[in-house]
Amino acid sequence: AETDPIQLDNKNNNFEAGKKDEFIIECPTVGILNKILIAHNNKGLAPGWFLDRILIEDVNAHHLYEFPCNRWLAKDEDDKQIARFLFPKTSADYEKPSVRKNQYKITVYTGNKSGAGTDADVFITLYGNLAETGPIQLDNKSNNFEAGKKDEFTIECPTVGLLNKILIAHNNKGLAPGWFLDRILIEDVNAHHIYEFPCNRWLAKDEDDKQIARFLFPKTSTDYENQPTAGILYYITVYTGDKINAGTDSRVYIVMHGKNVSSGQIFLSDGKFEKKSVDKFTVNAPPNLSPLTALDIGHDNSGFGPGWYLDKVVVDCPSTSIKQTFPCYNWLADDEGDRRIERRLKEDLSLRKTRRPTVPWYIWVYTSDRKGAATHTQVIVVLYGYDGKSTNIKLEKNSNTLQQGHCDQYKADINDVGIPFKLRVYLNDNYLSDSWHLDRIEMENLKTNQQYFFYCGRWLSKTLDDKQIIRELPATGSLISRPLPLLKYIVDVYTGNKPNAGTDANVFINIYGQCGDTGVRPLEYSLQNKNKFQRNQIDTFIIEAVLLKKIRKIRIGHDDTGVASGWFLNKVEIRLEDQSFQPVTFISDRWLAIDQDDGRISCELFPYEDKGDSKIQRIFYDTNSQSVINSTESLTRPTEEYIRYIIKIKTGELSHSATSANVSIRLIGSTGRQTRFIQLDPIQRRYFQPGTIETFPLEEADVGDIDMVEIEHNDYTSDDSWFLETLTVDIPTKGRTFYFVCNQWLSRYKADGITKRIFKRQDLNKPSFHQLIPYVGRIYTGHMEQAGSDCDVCLKLFGTIGSSSEHIIRKNQGNFERSAIDAFQCQLEDVGQPVKLRVTILPKSTYGRNQWFLEKIQLIKLTKEYIEEETFLCELNDWITHKSDYYFDIPIRKDNKLYRNQYASLTSTGLVLYQINVTTSDIQYAGTTQHGWIIIQGNKTRSEKLFMKNTQNNQILRRGQMDTFTFECQPLGELRRIILGHEGQHEYPLKTYEGDEAMWHVSHITITDLSTGIKYEFPVRQWIALNNDGDVFDCVNKKEYSTVEEYYRRTINYKIIVHTGYVSGANTDANVSIILYGTRGNTSNILLKQKGHNLFEHGAVEELIIECLELGKLTKLHIEYHNSMFLSDWFLDKVEIINMDTHEKVIFPCNQSFTGKHGNHETQRDLLPIYTS
Repeated sequence: AETDPIQLDNKNNNFEAGKKDEFIIECPTVGILNKILIAHNNKGLAPGWFLDRILIEDVNAHHLYEFPCNRWLAKDEDDKQIARFLFPKTSADYEKPSVRKNQYKITVYTGNKSGAGTDADVFITLYGNLAETGPIQLDNKSNNFEAGKKDEFTIECPTVGLLNKILIAHNNKGLAPGWFLDRILIEDVNAHHIYEFPCNRWLAKDEDDKQIARFLFPKTSTDYENQPTAGILYYITVYTGDKINAGTDSRVYIVMHGKNVSSGQIFLSDGKFEKKSVDKFTVNAPPNLSPLTALDIGHDNSGFGPGWYLDKVVVDCPSTSIKQTFPCYNWLADDEGDRRIERRLKEDLSLRKTRRPTVPWYIWVYTSDRKGAATHTQVIVVLYGYDGKSTNIKLEKNSNTLQQGHCDQYKADINDVGIPFKLRVYLNDNYLSDSWHLDRIEMENLKTNQQYFFYCGRWLSKTLDDKQIIRELPATGSLISRPLPLLKYIVDVYTGNKPNAGTDANVFINIYGQCGDTGVRPLEYSLQNKNKFQRNQIDTFIIEAVLLKKIRKIRIGHDDTGVASGWFLNKVEIRLEDQSFQPVTFISDRWLAIDQDDGRISCELFPYEDKGDSKIQRIFYDTNSQSVINSTESLTRPTEEYIRYIIKIKTGELSHSATSANVSIRLIGSTGRQTRFIQLDPIQRRYFQPGTIETFPLEEADVGDIDMVEIEHNDYTSDDSWFLETLTVDIPTKGRTFYFVCNQWLSRYKADGITKRIFKRQDLNKPSFHQLIPYVGRIYTGHMEQAGSDCDVCLKLFGTIGSSSEHIIRKNQGNFERSAIDAFQCQLEDVGQPVKLRVTILPKSTYGRNQWFLEKIQLIKLTKEYIEEETFLCELNDWITHKSDYYFDIPIRKDNKLYRNQYASLTSTGLVLYQINVTTSDIQYAGTTQHGWIIIQGNKTRSEKLFMKNTQNNQILRRGQMDTFTFECQPLGELRRIILGHEGQHEYPLKTYEGDEAMWHVSHITITDLSTGIKYEFPVRQWIALNNDGDVFDCVNKKEYSTVEEYYRRTINYKIIVHTGYVSGANTDANVSIILYGTRGNTSNILLKQKGHNLFEHGAVEELIIECLELGKLTKLHIEYHNSMFLSDWFLDKVEIINMDTHEKVIFPCNQSFTGKHGNHETQRDLLPIYTS
């Protein structure tokens, strides 16, 4: 027997440190006590509790029990548990002191040699500075310790303190007892410390020294030789749901599954897993898992409240640059739903995100062994290589890192920079209060196994050395014959001679050269003046940096702080301390002030050049550093000439053509020579706006006539999709211009999903053109309801030798309407044999019908004499909407002069072919092994009962499965409804069916009339019982139906904000109701009202909160105005909808009156959305 939970509370200050508390309770007898559960609710300012022990006296039985604990019950201590089972001490326990338990995770690596595995029993003994364990057998499966394999064990035993050695042995039993042990890793789980014990020897009676037991000693930091452990980083984000008691106190684990390998069980420690919490973890796992094929997640059902409602898990693998989302939206609990505490999750492929792949690196940071060398400040490093530079890499900090004389190891995933040439390291110290003496940093590229060394031996400090907290370190290594030198650049800053030209703000500069940049450097210590940047003053600064080679530009500005922050900058000159090259001058002659000129407080400046010198020789700025990079490392050679290029890029004119992603370009010459990839930084960070032309002056190696350009960008979201229209490259010194017609998307989410493209030139100095070919055509708009459109239509033809320019057909009254056939004629460039036709709709406004159901387009190619030569057919039979990015690429097939349907052969019998897609729901027990049947009702007639038969060789109608069937029957006309049923197999007429076997859950059914190509959607979303008369389902508008399962839709809040206009008489006392439509469904009719409030007054803004199932991306708002009693008008300005969960804001403009002067005094409108966030 057991008691119910009993609260221990008899005074205000129970459970104080070092105190004992006594309680007397009465309850039914439970017999001899064998365990107790002690827990707290984690409330209060200081909920954590260290419990020593509990004594319980059974007063009637005169027996005293002692339950030792000696552990924390706290969310931020020990194993983070706030509930524990305690067991009574036995008489044997009193003979020895109580020792705190600990967990050790032991990983044993058997060597990859012939006969290395063992059949013997293996034992381990741990020795620490506090105690030893005694022999512990390692055995958790039948085939442990196989050659080349690793075996993992978790043991619980008294803590032994810091491990100083282990004894590993076996008993020499079995057919093949000899064992070659590579190494053992032991993780002290509570102390978060990993020990490695190398062996690399036999434990065998017939090998080596004939020993079967060995003492092994842990590696020290000097033993590692920077040898990283296997595996790569995965970032795991776990989202707990927003339900009552959604959180869990249990230990949560995951198992990641790849195509041919799994990670094994990984416990996610230190997670809160509370209601609505987002817990993030970094785990090390095998490199070949990503992309995952499945993810198992569960818990051990321990703790006071083990039940857990999980929303989703996101797994990000930087090494493959793939981010996957695994939805759950279900309980993991033995008292909820299907009572499962572990689930296998599948990825939602529509949410997958990819980035440019990264490279895993190990980083070893050596703090100097001198007084005061340690730091507690955040350290950031940036790696530069010949293929680019990394983002800022933050080195994880805690109380034990970056200590005097210590080496700290980190692992980072870095974008591929090629062979590195320098590392920038700096302190992120906002308070200027910390110093750090760095000895060196070592790094290893885990893909190439190449090591690089960056020596420092300097202070990073605001009070010591040269008072700088930024250091640049040249790279050394086996692939670097001569490191780049560390130089001092002298920066002279000239403030202008204008009233109030000086500034009190903090000024910064970034110098860009052929070999990277200096990073943003504050200009703090002027060599001449204590009061810097005053009118008509020159201030000189020293910036220490690795050789930049030719300086190409600078960015200079200030932070707009201080009493007088506005600054008139005349110019900047940069030279080397040893005067080994002429100063480079940058003319500014402008204000950097928010209230002057264009309001900018920073600007990019380019070197002032002597116009008489048309060629710029590449030079090395240190006379002792000639050829410091060997030919395998350098992108260009010392004898190359550098010339000026002017690049102009035009972005497409559609509103969604812009991008804010980073765009890079490579110029490729006609002889094959090419530049590096160059990142393009738009002026004033305007990025690439619709219809704009951005200009970029570049200074790069002369590659001859430009034959091709390669351009790419790093879009991470669909908002970064970019439509590139044209690109020109001017070479002023040669008087040459090269023109590139692009007209392509660079996007992971649109068109063909490509973000890097190569374009072939059209040289303006050698103009060429394709012959124009005349076409006539017919456009067939579909018969579907609301099939018409208010958009212009754009056609672009693709063929075997190229693509045509775009031909736009303007929307005029009557064309592109439902069932319309619109004729047109055009002239298009010769593209060879036509392959596909791209059809794009061009919305004119937000309020129009920005959708179109296109049935087909017929193109007739004419000769020069306008005689019909060839006919092509492009069939779509689908909607073109914002969901398809307003365009479709339609394959072309040849057509006869007289169009005949592709199923015309069926007309000899008068029958029509129909295709049925049946989707069974992806929920537990949804599938069936019995037969399904369907009857289809049209506006002309109805079909016979059509069976979908399950057999052993044709297993259909299973969970999550879509099955396709075709049949022919008399023409049914426009389909209206279906009758769907489910019946037992006739082979077993006497069999009865019960429970899950008697039910079938259907998600939806799609039926296509193959004679017209029209698709009809029938949402089902319910259980179909066995052997009944069938259930009736009506056809719905395909556009408003989503196949997303409602079972995964959460209940969330939406804020409705209604703006009544300022027009005279705009207010109303009538009833207003709305229906919201989204990609995941729609609401019911919602009446907008608030108790005690008069809504919709003149100029008022009303806010209401509604709760409903999540709707996905909002697509329409239906609003009705009921005015049966009054004749007032209401002028609605707009309605704003805010998703309270994601904070996404959608505006539905109206700007129209609802009038009560017509008909039954009820008006209604459908409003379309504008997304603002």
